[in-house]
Amino acid sequence: MFKKLRRYFAIIKVFFKYNLFSLLYKEIQSNYVSNKKITCSVDREAQKNARKLRLAFEDLGVTFIKLGQIMSKRPDLIPFSYVQELSQLQNKVGSISFEEMGASFEGYNIGCQTKDVTDPYSESIAAFVSRFDEFNKKPIASASIAQVYEAVLNGKRVAVKIARPNLIDLINVDLSIINDLKPLLARIGGFGSNFDIDSFLDEFK
Repeated sequence: MFKKLRRYFAIIKVFFKYNLFSLLYKEIQSNYVSNKKITCSVDREAQKNARKLRLAFEDLGVTFIKLGQIMSKRPDLIPFSYVQELSQLQNKVGSISFEEMGASFEGYNIGCQTKDVTDPYSESIAAFVSRFDEFNKKPIASASIAQVYEAVLNGKRVAVKIARPNLIDLINVDLSIINDLKPLLARIGGFGSNFDIDSFLDEFK
């Protein structure tokens, strides 16, 4: 319960940061959001609103990034400007610091897998890094689920994929909150009035 409440506050903070509540209010009061049927890429107002939503989803992490990725593949449901903006979540997810990634190692057995052997062990992120000849702590790729690092192991250059911290707990809480907020998300996301959000969210889960 407390996890969900804390997450609610975090989501509300991000929504205020990008003025998404104001966007919702303007849409309700004056049909402020551009016509849902417009497919022109120069619909500037819709582009600006879509960018706010994309940045908010990126700040909120894995669940919302995945939601944005799926939305970007549904031009039949959302305006073209939203498809165009949210598609950036497919390959432009912001990274977090290596220190923050340390939480991924807490309480888990970490497997170091090579072609010849899988060596399970449980240790700190510092001890994990020490197993490599070299380890670049700046990610070479960043996605919603994991970040990829360049390293050298036993003289061979390797890619090391590390899951973002606290994924399962965060996803479960977010799914519950998204279900609570589905009327709000349907409006902010620019969905049409004939959109079945319940079916969409069931598929998303």
